[in-house]
Amino acid sequence: MPNPAATLSLQHASTQLQEGFDHYYDAMVQVYLQHFRGLLSYSEFANRTARAKAPLNDLTEAVFYTIGYASHHFDCLSHAFSHVVKREQAPTNHTPRVVNVIDYGCGQALASIALLQRLAALYEEEQHLLTFQVHLVEPSATTLQIAADLVAQVAIGTGLNVEIHTHQQDIATFLHMASQQHCSMPSMTASTVHLFSNVLDIRQVQQSIPALGSYFDAIDASQIVIAVGPRYPDTTNGMQQLMATQSTATSKTVKAFAIDSSRYSVLHQSWQTRTIHGNMLLMQMAHQPS
Repeated sequence: MPNPAATLSLQHASTQLQEGFDHYYDAMVQVYLQHFRGLLSYSEFANRTARAKAPLNDLTEAVFYTIGYASHHFDCLSHAFSHVVKREQAPTNHTPRVVNVIDYGCGQALASIALLQRLAALYEEEQHLLTFQVHLVEPSATTLQIAADLVAQVAIGTGLNVEIHTHQQDIATFLHMASQQHCSMPSMTASTVHLFSNVLDIRQVQQSIPALGSYFDAIDASQIVIAVGPRYPDTTNGMQQLMATQSTATSKTVKAFAIDSSRYSVLHQSWQTRTIHGNMLLMQMAHQPS
C-alpha cells in the first residue's frame, strides 16, 4: 500500500484530468519521481506483465504503466479519434439519447477518456442531450478502480452526463454475461461505440473475436467499432479477424498512422520524444429495421 503522502498525491493527480490529459500525465510523473521511482525496474515490470499485456497486480505496477505507456497510447487514440469520430457520426440528434460506450480490456480507460473528450468538443452546445453509459471491462481490480476514477474526472471536467459501469472480468466472461442480459449490462437497443485500445494483438482477446461478432449481431441499434494498436502483425491480424465477423458492415477500414509523442522514460529517467507507428480500425454497422 502507498504511504499517505503518495495516496494524496495520486488523488491530486487524478483531479488534474479535469484540465486535460497533459496536466494529468505531468502530475503523475511527479508522483512517480517522488514516491515510486526505484520500487520497480523496467525489466521486472516487462517480465511480470508481458509488457503490460497481463493484468496489473498492484498500484506500483499501475503507476509504472501510466508513466511508461499512457502518454503514447493516449496520443495515438486522440489522433485516431480526430480522424474517425466526426460530428455527423456521433450518435445524437435534437432529442435526448443514451449511448453505450464499451471499453474492452480498458486498462486505465484511456480510450474512453479520449473519446469523451473528443465528443465533448464536437457537441459542446448539445451535450446535455446525451447520456453516456460507459462500460469498463478489465480483469484487474486495481486498474479498474483507476479507470473508473479517471472517467469520473473527465465527466466533471467536460460536463458530460456519464454513468460508469465497471466489469471486473476478462472479455470472454463479459460477453457471456452480456448475452444473459443481466442488469447493469449494456442495453441491446442503444447506439453503441465499441472501443479496443492495444488489446487486439493479445491471443486471449483474439480467441473471443467470434463471440464479439455474435454480440455485435445481437445489438438492435447503430454501432461503431474503433480499435487502435501498435503496427505489429498480431495487431493487424486481430483487426482483420474482427472485421471478418461483420460482412454487412456499412464501412470498415484499417489505416496506418505515425505520430510524434513525448513521455517520461522510466528506463532512461528523462523526457523523450519518439515516433509511434500504429494502426486504427473503423467499422460501422447501421441499424437494420425489422
